[in-house]
Amino acid sequence: MPHLLLFAPCAKAIIDREDASISMISILSGVRVSPIEQEELPNDAVVPMIWVAVSIWDREPDDENKTFEQRFQVIQPDEEVQAEATTAFTLPRRTHQNLVNATAFPVGQTGIYQLRLSVREVGTEQDWIRVADYPMEVVYESAQTEQQTGLERP
Repeated sequence: MPHLLLFAPCAKAIIDREDASISMISILSGVRVSPIEQEELPNDAVVPMIWVAVSIWDREPDDENKTFEQRFQVIQPDEEVQAEATTAFTLPRRTHQNLVNATAFPVGQTGIYQLRLSVREVGTEQDWIRVADYPMEVVYESAQTEQQTGLERP
């Protein structure tokens, strides 16, 4: 099973065409939103936001000629899965990177959302193996609070 080297969300990821090295721009830690006064957001509310979840895998000796799947999930504070993406990959070189591009982030609840990464080998009866959780905090702010703190919204 490949070993996870890195898992993080960022605003942008750039892959070099020559050597496939990756540059990550603005590592994310949370989202601040200003809901309309006196209105509760629905549980499935999202805010438009372009971002990327990056994972970098390291091949283990017995991983050659095998195909794996990674499952990326966004889990709300109430533990409901709000979004999910599955990507199949092989490791022809020592390392391999996967990028999951997104155009929105769920904000239906305040609190800590978990970005969860799991892996399994394709073609086996193996269950998903959770390899990482990355916390993303969603905070609701009033327009007045935003002016006082200078924090920006997406």
